[in-house]
Amino acid sequence: MRTAFDLAADLLPVLPGVPQPRLERALLRAAQELCRTSRCWTVWTDPVTVAGSGEYDVELPPGAQVAVVERMTVDGRPRPMLPFSFTRRAPDDMPGAHVVPGRLTFQVTDGIHDGAQIRFRVALAPYDKAQGVDEAVFDPHSSVLAAGICALLLADPGQPWSNPGLAQVYAAQFSSGVARARLAAWRGMTDSAPRPRITWC
Repeated sequence: MRTAFDLAADLLPVLPGVPQPRLERALLRAAQELCRTSRCWTVWTDPVTVAGSGEYDVELPPGAQVAVVERMTVDGRPRPMLPFSFTRRAPDDMPGAHVVPGRLTFQVTDGIHDGAQIRFRVALAPYDKAQGVDEAVFDPHSSVLAAGICALLLADPGQPWSNPGLAQVYAAQFSSGVARARLAAWRGMTDSAPRPRITWC
C-alpha cells in the first residue's frame, strides 16, 4: 500500500500546511476517479470451485472493491453473466454478481456443474475505508495521482492553501493523465476492440 506520504516531494511545494489526513483522503478520491474512469486496475480473480447452487464469495486484493465485472469464465471458457448490484441476493432464476466493498459475491443456479472453476476479470478501485492505494495503481500513475490531489485541495474553499486558478491547471493535468491511463488500459485488453464509428461526409 502507498500513501500520500510517498508523494511528499510532489505535494509539499504546492500544498504546504495541509493536514496529513486531508492529503490521504484526497489521494483516495483521486485514485477512485482514476480507476473507475480508466479501468487501469484490472485483475483476474483466483478460481472458485462450485459445489452446488448458492452464493459464493470471491476474494479481492486488500482495500479494493469491484468497479466493473468485465468477464466470467467457467473452466476457462467464457460464460455470459447477468450482473446485479445493491441487493441482498440475486433472484433465484438470474445468475449474477453482487459487488460489495472488499469482495465479490456471485450466485450459482442451474447449469454449472459441481467442481467447476469460476473466475472473473474485474476492474477494481479503492474503497472508502482503504488504508492507502495499491502499488499496482500508485506506481505507474503517481504523477497523475499527485495532480489529482493538488486539483482537489487547491479547490478547497477558504483554506490557507486554496488557489482556484492553480486548481484548474492541475485538474487539466489530472484529466489528461486519466485519459492516457484509459487508453493504455484499452490497448492492453487484447481480446476486445471498440466498434468502428462510421461518419458520412
